[in-house]
Amino acid sequence: MKLKQCRLAPVGGWPPRPLNYERSQIIDGEKTQKIVRSTTARRTTRTGRSRQPADIVPDSLNLARLAVAAAADKKGDNIVLLDLRNLSSVADYFVIATGNVDRQIEAIADNIVEALKRTQRVSPRRVEGTGQSGWVLIDYGDVVVHLFTPTLRTYYSLESLWSAATVLLRMQ
Repeated sequence: MKLKQCRLAPVGGWPPRPLNYERSQIIDGEKTQKIVRSTTARRTTRTGRSRQPADIVPDSLNLARLAVAAAADKKGDNIVLLDLRNLSSVADYFVIATGNVDRQIEAIADNIVEALKRTQRVSPRRVEGTGQSGWVLIDYGDVVVHLFTPTLRTYYSLESLWSAATVLLRMQ
């Protein structure tokens, strides 16, 4: 097996900070070694306050629970948290919620994005759909949030599609 060296792109500006440790992983049958910045390093903002480095990934269950709380704050209905860790490599957790009208779906989506950015300093990788379409998907990598209108939630029925997943939380 051939050992390849690769560096991650610098996060948070130039010049890149010193890299402290290595992590190995297997990609396409070859062992790849990634050099990752130390998670103990701290950076400061313009105001001088310290903050976590951008490359620290928060716990995905914590992100999912915060997304559930943010959806509940905006009166999301029938919120379900599914554990997909043993079933899929797509995501670890699905958060599924219903908004009664398109404006409520947009408000729930905005609240989730703002709450996770404020508390965990995490931005979504991608946001798909709008409230007018009836389905908004917010992708945080390991956590995927689905916001539906009642009719589209019944039509797509993600809970029955992922029926083998463990239901960690159900809020009516």
